[in-house]
Amino acid sequence: MGLIGERALAGVPYLEDSYSLRAYLLYYWPISYAAATALLRPIVSSWISSEHTSKQALDLGAGGGPVTFALLDQGIASVTACDRSPKALQVLQELARRRNARVKTSFMDLETTEPVFPGSEPFHLITLGNLLNELWKRAPDRIFRRFRLVQSLIPLLAPEGKIVILEPALSHTSQELLKVRDLLTQEGKLGVEQPCFFQYPCPALPDGSCHTEIPWNPPSLVREIGRRARITDRTSVKFSYLVLSREAALHSERESFPSSRIPEGLPHRVVSDPLLSKSGRIRYLVCGPLGRFALSARRYSLEGFSSKDISSNPALKTFLSLKRGDVIQFWNLEPRENGYGLLPESKLTLLHREGTARKTLR
Repeated sequence: MGLIGERALAGVPYLEDSYSLRAYLLYYWPISYAAATALLRPIVSSWISSEHTSKQALDLGAGGGPVTFALLDQGIASVTACDRSPKALQVLQELARRRNARVKTSFMDLETTEPVFPGSEPFHLITLGNLLNELWKRAPDRIFRRFRLVQSLIPLLAPEGKIVILEPALSHTSQELLKVRDLLTQEGKLGVEQPCFFQYPCPALPDGSCHTEIPWNPPSLVREIGRRARITDRTSVKFSYLVLSREAALHSERESFPSSRIPEGLPHRVVSDPLLSKSGRIRYLVCGPLGRFALSARRYSLEGFSSKDISSNPALKTFLSLKRGDVIQFWNLEPRENGYGLLPESKLTLLHREGTARKTLR
């Protein structure tokens, strides 16, 4: 479909083609809206609940507006939406008119124009939805250019504001986002609030990637298009993301590398689906302040874990319920060659599940 596999359409103005625009609106618009809603809901709800009810947002690479309307539907008062496709912006304007929503649109090609909004109030949220990977796609220095673009957004950001970057959950797009992340944290004006718990270089690089997955019940039309195109049944949405802020950068100045070199009691995020090793262990990859490693539990039979095993071991019960994106803490683990394993006396706590209200974990 042009945005999977070789992704031939990425980086070209495909939304100016009427056929591609209609296909995007029918299939990718709802998917992007679902991903943005899951990512933005906890952020905006924390603001709304703390009496901040007139937040302004800037949506760069808005296209037909899936992220714009996710922002509005979560309670953002008004959105400035920018894109390089006049046809997509016309669709967005018509949707906003029908909704009686406060949306200002602006034509902007970010490959040639630095985002400047003279006289505007600072934005509390700046979103880049599935945008970075399409900019300077074939340029040898594309990572540095994308870093400079994100860096240029800092003067537009309110002191308590956040920059939210959402990207496709493909290995190469995720890896390139992580490379941008490392340049940003090294530069130090912005820090990562989510999904990371530290500002050190990403331990997934150079070969690994990082994405999350949210359960989703898609509209029947989206499901049918996916079935006919033989893509996926779309019972979930997957995406890579960063939530950046000045506050996280200030936190990094106070951050010290854990001296104990023991991961017990530190927050870790599950960054894989469950994996079965040749030795019969189930393992997840987890990422935290001491890096990325395997957390595993041993199966005692070919049939897997018995109900007696699970009922007598609360940590094992929690372990078997883990999903990609979960945030956990653990204690009393067994050091293993590539990570740590559960013991009968281990303790494992689920702190947060992706797509729900976030707890303060720092």
